[in-house]
Amino acid sequence: MDYVPPLNATATGENPRPEYLDGNEQTGQDGSYVSGRSIEHPMREVLAVIEGAGLTPTSADLTQLKQAIDTLIAAAVSSGGGGGSGETLNFLLNPVYPYITVNGGFMTVNAGSGSVTLAAGQTFVYRGGVSYSTSDFELADRQFATLANKTYHLRWRYNAGEPELSLNDLADAGYNPGSLAETHQAFDSGFDDMLIARVVTDGSNVATITSLKNSQVLAVAEMLAGSNGQNLAANGACFDFSKTLNWARSPASFSFHQAKSINNGSQADRDFNITGIGIAANSTALNAATPTIALTRYGMAQRVESDYASELHMHLSARA
Repeated sequence: MDYVPPLNATATGENPRPEYLDGNEQTGQDGSYVSGRSIEHPMREVLAVIEGAGLTPTSADLTQLKQAIDTLIAAAVSSGGGGGSGETLNFLLNPVYPYITVNGGFMTVNAGSGSVTLAAGQTFVYRGGVSYSTSDFELADRQFATLANKTYHLRWRYNAGEPELSLNDLADAGYNPGSLAETHQAFDSGFDDMLIARVVTDGSNVATITSLKNSQVLAVAEMLAGSNGQNLAANGACFDFSKTLNWARSPASFSFHQAKSINNGSQADRDFNITGIGIAANSTALNAATPTIALTRYGMAQRVESDYASELHMHLSARA
């Protein structure tokens, strides 16, 4: 953008950018005639910065230029500063989930008396391009009061370049307008929104905290041995299987299948069913149960029927 002079002023070698003057009838000073370009061009320049930072222009927010500049600076710093490839904002388009670089991908959250606190000094990477630390936040911004008999989600949001932490009540219609189950994938970490932990308080407002793993890739492939075997080597033999995940995202794909079964009999009856952990351990209930694999971000618990088996192994693989 270049300077747009008044329509009734002429640029000269000595004054290439003549100023804008207010008219004054008493002195006979003519006022400057304002060119439409002098209004349009600055607006277009500002919009170019706002849109270049990935923001959507809106007249309801008069801080967007600052937000855009902060975002561009953060991007330039993360790319090593220095020169100008003109592509320092590419990381904002990276389809990369936040990943925590300490404690195996889990953040430490401490329970206090009627409060929880996100510990300082914990780092994570946003969109694969910028490293953040929980120490970027003051203690007052990392500490949250709790109420009794509540379930909360502790989250970090990029928030258009103004990162924020929040403790969200699942019963709050603003956070959960659809009254969704706490395990619903709508609450999973997203590219710009990280689910850090689940906080559940009891009647005395004592918090139980489940920190959740944030990584670009969340995966498991494991052989599981059946436990709590019942009706062994008989009709209606069944075993329980469980696996804890505690991921910040629900598995997008998974497989849970039989790997090994030891059967001590020649019976032709070989019913097999994967169902819920609460199904009664008898052949009638197990055969009637709907096949179900209830795998959430926290893990799974299943009861598996395998008639006349004395030993059963299942293989679980999952990825998010």
